[in-house]
Amino acid sequence: MPARGLKGSARRAFTLIEMLTVVAITAVLLSLVIIPVVQGFNLTRQAQALADAQEKARRVIERVSREVGNAAAIRDNTGNRGTVAVIVPGRLYDANGQVFLHLIEYAKLDLVRPAEGDPTRGASGALVNPNIGKEDPTLEAAKGQMILPVTPGDTIVRYFIGLRDPFGPRGYNNPYEGILMARNADRDNLFVLWRVEARPFVWDVVNSRYVVNTQLFEVDPASVVPSDPFSGLPILDDPYFFLRDRDRFGNVLAGAALVAKEERVRRWMKRGTIVTEVSRYDMIQPMFDKRTRLAVYDGDVARILPLVQFRPTAVGNEPVEGMAAVRLTTESDNMVQFAPDVFRTKFGGWSSLVVRAWPNGWDRFNPAANEYIVARAEQTAQGERLSVFLFDPDVNANELTDGTRLFDTTTYDWALKNNLLYPFSRALDSASLASQYNRDRLLAMAPVPGIGKMATSFPIEEVGNFNAFPPPGGNAPLVLTGPALTPLQDPNPPGTIFDPVYTPSNMAYEVNSAFNKIWATRPELRPNIHRFIDLRVARLGDGTPSPLHPIPTLGFSRARIVPGSEVVVGPDQYPGPHYGLPIRYHRTTRNPGPNQYKINYADLPEPTDYRLLGFVDPEVSTFEALGGAYSATNFLAAHIQPRYKSGYIQLYSDPNAPLPSGDYRVTYRFQFSRAGDTFAVDYDSRQLITVLLTIRNYAQSTLPTATGITVKGTATARNILR
Repeated sequence: MPARGLKGSARRAFTLIEMLTVVAITAVLLSLVIIPVVQGFNLTRQAQALADAQEKARRVIERVSREVGNAAAIRDNTGNRGTVAVIVPGRLYDANGQVFLHLIEYAKLDLVRPAEGDPTRGASGALVNPNIGKEDPTLEAAKGQMILPVTPGDTIVRYFIGLRDPFGPRGYNNPYEGILMARNADRDNLFVLWRVEARPFVWDVVNSRYVVNTQLFEVDPASVVPSDPFSGLPILDDPYFFLRDRDRFGNVLAGAALVAKEERVRRWMKRGTIVTEVSRYDMIQPMFDKRTRLAVYDGDVARILPLVQFRPTAVGNEPVEGMAAVRLTTESDNMVQFAPDVFRTKFGGWSSLVVRAWPNGWDRFNPAANEYIVARAEQTAQGERLSVFLFDPDVNANELTDGTRLFDTTTYDWALKNNLLYPFSRALDSASLASQYNRDRLLAMAPVPGIGKMATSFPIEEVGNFNAFPPPGGNAPLVLTGPALTPLQDPNPPGTIFDPVYTPSNMAYEVNSAFNKIWATRPELRPNIHRFIDLRVARLGDGTPSPLHPIPTLGFSRARIVPGSEVVVGPDQYPGPHYGLPIRYHRTTRNPGPNQYKINYADLPEPTDYRLLGFVDPEVSTFEALGGAYSATNFLAAHIQPRYKSGYIQLYSDPNAPLPSGDYRVTYRFQFSRAGDTFAVDYDSRQLITVLLTIRNYAQSTLPTATGITVKGTATARNILR
């Protein structure tokens, strides 16, 4: 009986195989239940991460767009000016690994905020707080209403890519995906988008002057005046400004220099805010092989893609708008030849500028007429320069690298900013322009990138011999009137009607004397004789030939006077206490009276036969032998033909009333653009900033891949400086 009882109990127990079978079935059932739960959890987290990324990207784009629109200026961020240096791991050779610098372009944008409030300081040197009406020493910048019209303030807003914590023990640490480094349990330290309000200059109360804000910026040694310890300019374009252990050249710091740099970085962090997120959001993307999930390297350096770029909007081949060259009351004969001398594009804030100008008559199929002008940047030993080149498709291969330099606009701008003599003459490439072929095709231009304007005209005062001292009274064209005598008072005038040899101290040609001489020697031409000034040959005060000179080796064949730009100052012709004193003359379209002048802005049709005007055959034969070219000693070429040419100024020509003794000074602008010329411009516009933002959000899930969303925004700088 007991045996049977024991046997029955054994039959009621589970065998080991049965137990293993139950466990296996339970595991399968649990996997069927848990895996979908985990997958659902991951999908939910991924969806939440995507929604968060979209919301954050939209807010960042809106914020940047709003601040760009309200800014007084956008600093150029092309090249080094918009580059930020970041350090990421390289290939791991040992336990410590390697780190490498990357220079990321268009990862920094500086906005200049408009001036606000009252900048006047009180007795103690502090700004006045408009809320309390008293001095407030805690105010670093004036506060209050924006000053209109919009003017730049002393504060910049800087957006840039940087580590969340530049002092983190690991540096860049991405513990999630295992591409640049192994996964780990340490807190992440990713690259984020910072926003900092900074003031490059601060007020020095003791010395009552603005000085460089050395808490945030280094002083450029090249800008320091030895005799002035408070002088200098801040280094605004340091790519390494947010790296705690690198100087502005990328060299590793040590000692006191390292301590000072770390303190500056801490101040940047203290003043800044992170506009993405402090965790799980990364603003760089390492490139990797999707099959192996291994990083892609160039040598030992991993390829890094920045996920935010502040790029000027690229505009290609935009036809420029020519501004009106003629105002009311400046109409003239043959106005069909008038051409604009100022051109504008839709947007300003140019960078990466390329201007193409096709002259009237350009024929790409004709080797003798297919040359055109290209204005572009070139790299030289002195840095990047903007120059005007003559491009010949039959000789040159690439318009962005080839061509013959004719005019250096960077030198022109530099001379203007430094108030140097004769910027136009300084900018000419004399070696290239020694060729008559190149000289005849010069189309000089002066772009103004900030406002998107390009001028093809220049003041005559910018022409001269910059290696000599300027003449007294400036270098404007100067013509003497000669003695105040009429033809009846001066029946046998001395001197000559020509000006074959000119020096500033020996001006043979005089307006009164030449008029009287022609009146006496050519009676058959009366009364069709003029007192006149030919701006083409009216030399400047230092003897420099005018750019309008009709002799090809002295002037430029494309140069013309800009309609309405001239200012004629001569002796007052009305009797009275002011008689003979300098006065500005008024333009007329008829035969001029006292204190008036008539001018040709464009060439007029010449007579087909000068004999119809009373000239004898020998003179006409001599003129015809010249082929219509200018000659200072040919009567027709020097005195009659000019009245049909641009730059001819006719004066009061009554033979009974002489011009008072004195001189005429004429200032004007000369232009190189002609009617029928075509211009097109390629440029990147800082007035229209494109923000390309990708948000990578590592969701709190078991997946190593970040959720990404890319948003593109365009922000118009409405208040860009003009």
